[in-house]
Amino acid sequence: GTLITEAARGEGGYLLNNRGERFMKNYHEKMELAPRDVVARAIETEIREGRGYGEGLGAYVLCDVRHLGKEKILKDLPKIRHTAMLFENIDLV
Repeated sequence: GTLITEAARGEGGYLLNNRGERFMKNYHEKMELAPRDVVARAIETEIREGRGYGEGLGAYVLCDVRHLGKEKILKDLPKIRHTAMLFENIDLV
């Protein structure tokens, strides 16, 4: 995984566990737009309970922005797209 800015979450990205579930629905009514501390605890819980990707200190969850569409990604998240292409060889659009 690659660390990305919180802007992806703020722009409407979905946090997904290794089951493909938007797990924030289990932690806060605002889901991915919950306060940062709530999101951080939820991510840690998902990982500790075996629903993250990877293991140990390298474990992570996904932030999926593909549903936002090409126009929004190109306009509002160009650096995140570049990072995904550079480090993960994934084009988000």
